[in-house]
Amino acid sequence: MEEGEPVSEPAFDITPEAVEVASLALTIPEAAKALTISDDISLRIGNELLLSIKDIRKQIADTFDPLAKKAHDAHKAILEQKKKAEAPLIEAEGIVKPAISRYMAEVERKRREVEDRIRKEMEREAQERALAAAIEAEEAGAPEEEVQAIVEAPVFIPQPVAPPAPKLEGVSIRKVVKFEVTDLRALVKAIAAGQVPVEAVEPSTTVIRAQAQSLRGALRWPGVRVWEEDSVAAGRR
Repeated sequence: MEEGEPVSEPAFDITPEAVEVASLALTIPEAAKALTISDDISLRIGNELLLSIKDIRKQIADTFDPLAKKAHDAHKAILEQKKKAEAPLIEAEGIVKPAISRYMAEVERKRREVEDRIRKEMEREAQERALAAAIEAEEAGAPEEEVQAIVEAPVFIPQPVAPPAPKLEGVSIRKVVKFEVTDLRALVKAIAAGQVPVEAVEPSTTVIRAQAQSLRGALRWPGVRVWEEDSVAAGRR
């Protein structure tokens, strides 16, 4: 943002005080770019600039945080009302969906039973036809090998088709694959053994950060490197 450029209007209502406070920050980046810290004098100038930044950020926080909290509270209240409005529908959906799923599973089970019964009947009829053909060949004086070949010849059974399941309008049923980790130690051991890719887990940065901040350089966890960097903090006494 260029020096003197007005603060753009946000897409929500904001107080004139907030616009004014935001304008205080406009010239700071240019001052920072123009500063070269090469001696004690320029160091003090940089120190004062850093403290000014701290002061302005506090003013911005004091001005915007209440607005953000008000917007957050309103957003939270709206979401809560939405949740309450949807609750009866979610309850009903949780009743109807499993009922449909159970019925369709039962329909599919019965359909497969019908197909299996038809297939067995077709196989029985095919075997009877083959046996009749073998008897007829034997009675006609065919050699035993030919008769045996007729009995043992593979028979093509077309895929039986049972009545299809009822169609649902606007509703689909699909298989959803789910999983759970039942033994984290076993999973980690499998990763260490190369049986499972390491991407199957993610390190807990919260746990590692807490241990690193507590133990610092004394933390000796395999695969974890801990180091320190200087961080400049500003604040007026």
